[in-house]
Amino acid sequence: MTPTDATQLLDGYRIERLELKHITWVQAIIGHTLSFDSALWAEAPYEGGQTQRAYDMYVAIGPSADECIRSGLSYGVFKEDWKPHFDDTNPGGQLRWDTANRNANKDELLKQMDFPLVSVAMTKRTRGKGEAKPHPGDEVKKWHEIIPLFGTISAAFKKQEADNHHDFLRDLEDKEKKIARRSGTHTRFDYRGKKLMKALAHYIMDELAKEFDMVAIQSTSETVTQVWENPPEGYKATVTGVFNTAEYLKKDKDGEMVHPFGAAKVVCKKIYVDLKPRGGASGEGSGGA
Repeated sequence: MTPTDATQLLDGYRIERLELKHITWVQAIIGHTLSFDSALWAEAPYEGGQTQRAYDMYVAIGPSADECIRSGLSYGVFKEDWKPHFDDTNPGGQLRWDTANRNANKDELLKQMDFPLVSVAMTKRTRGKGEAKPHPGDEVKKWHEIIPLFGTISAAFKKQEADNHHDFLRDLEDKEKKIARRSGTHTRFDYRGKKLMKALAHYIMDELAKEFDMVAIQSTSETVTQVWENPPEGYKATVTGVFNTAEYLKKDKDGEMVHPFGAAKVVCKKIYVDLKPRGGASGEGSGGA
């Protein structure tokens, strides 16, 4: 497969490898999309409301974003003819959030994200045994405290993998195959519907195939799932875990069974994409997004 086979990016946009100079922009995009746009997290209650959650996630996601960028495996889509909203914005772009302003709404925060980066796809290398996860420090909330139910989903995926005994996973361990791990896909609300995420996903598969045998992704977005479950010809996707938030029940403090995800009805999936399938096996075609 060559890059020309992948979904083409719209004119006026370009894909670049992310650098540390972009990190505050990445953090803002992640914080904003998770808090305001996510089908899974946007409606979840949060002390201080959605704006506070965006600010808290902006800080909490910093170490993970740093790890992903330093890996050299994370990419973003940039608007080529971007023009600043504010006259005094730095020519190259600037995040203008005032995290002390708790009254800023979704649209105001979006406008203050005054920079050309519009979509990000974060990826990291598999950590070695005993290698510590990065964290933002004891003085701030950790990202898994901001969206605590993410751990519930991850635990379910892990259990399903253990129960189902997938042959290809044992093969990966036995032969020490190299696996990259996707760590978040986020597109600004004002640039959705342009298939930027899909073009970026296909581009990433091509880039990762130069070094890795496989890439794993835990998707909590059905749009993202559609793309990664149906990779371009030359790659093969396998779903190893499924979690339907609408079907998950848990006892509350009074012993009553409740839906901890509230009104969110999302089918989350754990997907492995084989970047070097044996015998030239291919994916099931490109999915829409």
